[in-house]
Amino acid sequence: GLKEALLELNPIFPPNFDLNNPQKIRKGLERCWETGESLINLYAAFKDQKKPFLNLKKETYCLICPQEILRLRIAKRTRQMLQKGLVDEVQMLLKNNLLHPQTPAASAIGYRETIAFIQQANGFDLESAIIKNTFALAKKQMTWFRHQIHFDRYIFV
Repeated sequence: GLKEALLELNPIFPPNFDLNNPQKIRKGLERCWETGESLINLYAAFKDQKKPFLNLKKETYCLICPQEILRLRIAKRTRQMLQKGLVDEVQMLLKNNLLHPQTPAASAIGYRETIAFIQQANGFDLESAIIKNTFALAKKQMTWFRHQIHFDRYIFV
């Protein structure tokens, strides 16, 4: 399979390369085939590149939306997606084999819940599920940002 092909081309891997992630394996193979280089060589070349904006003064800003407002915006967006035909879109994609439950696109918020809704149909509150999962993702993203990036300023919107 793809993992074996990647292992054959790469006796050594860059740090933190996830050999259990199918997307990373596929992208890694594409890069090796396109460049003729191993991943460790590509990683080293990227790491050694001159950083173009190193000497510029930079400021980082974090825009923070109160949770109540964020939840209302997520609910409004979810209703709009449903009104504009999200369920019909997913049904059409599934019917025409353009979306498979195992693909990364099928795990996207909105599609994942809609697929579950189509498969279960009764008793599944699609709108609530999308809102809940979108809000959980937004909270997770903010946590990640707070731990990964130093912000010079926080702006409440």
